[in-house]
Amino acid sequence: MAGVVRSGALESQGLYQSLVQEHNRHDPRNRGSVVRFVKPLYDKESGAVSDFEEHDKQPKYREVADEQITRMLRVARFDPQPMSKCLLYRLPLEVRLKIWECLFPHNWSTVELEEFAQTTTGLAIFLTSHQIFHEALLVFFYSLAYSRLVLKEYGGSTAHYLKSVPLKLDRCIYKRRGFICLDIECDKERTFGSLVLSLGDKNHETAVRCRWGFALFITTLRMEGPLRVHDLTVAVTENWKIPGFDENDLVQALFSGAFTVLGRLIFVGFTRMERRRLTNLILARQDPCVQLIRRRDDAEDIVR
Repeated sequence: MAGVVRSGALESQGLYQSLVQEHNRHDPRNRGSVVRFVKPLYDKESGAVSDFEEHDKQPKYREVADEQITRMLRVARFDPQPMSKCLLYRLPLEVRLKIWECLFPHNWSTVELEEFAQTTTGLAIFLTSHQIFHEALLVFFYSLAYSRLVLKEYGGSTAHYLKSVPLKLDRCIYKRRGFICLDIECDKERTFGSLVLSLGDKNHETAVRCRWGFALFITTLRMEGPLRVHDLTVAVTENWKIPGFDENDLVQALFSGAFTVLGRLIFVGFTRMERRRLTNLILARQDPCVQLIRRRDDAEDIVR
């Protein structure tokens, strides 16, 4: 009879669509899993853990800039001679900093970090004087913490770059341009607001290189100290899971001491089956400071 579809056919079609969604990592309905990290509260009398609370939010950029950058620049010892030649020094320090902030925005724009050789920026304004270069570099140093950093290539140099801090004056190598030279150290506890770890590639060879670079990246962070980040996102695509690296290895890498997560750990691009394995592995760790948030449409359930 025309226009009539058997119920079995509808059930088969629904089962097919369900299987497609189950294994399609690009299906928009596959909302990634979220893990929330909290800190314990201790009872003053017994010293035992009484409750848990969220970590402090990341301070606003202006608070950091006013407290750190301005303080460091005012005590820096630079050659005063360029000040008589450079018209930029007629502007107050606060105005100059706003110029550098336009070059290095701190509005959570996406910044991709890749393995690359050291080259000049091509911005002639930085060659004006030693102090101008370092003023701008200080702004860039702190603005990275207020960007959405995306890592697609990994290695030991990537970890060194994220962990690097401006050097003191007596350790400066170049007096015209190069490393920052200041009388005091920067805050070594720079915390990144958002970091995205991208794994996998349609090209199998590229995916394998990414996996080995990621292993070196994690090992370097474990040796030099964890990277502090509020929101850590793991975004995967095809070929992220290769022989010798699966959900178990990924969880071990993320919880090996390479990162100190002060907010959320988000998994994006995983199939439903992969998310289930990740969920079981994280719950098996039985860490009281880790709360798994299961998304159900617009609602979120916390699983301790």
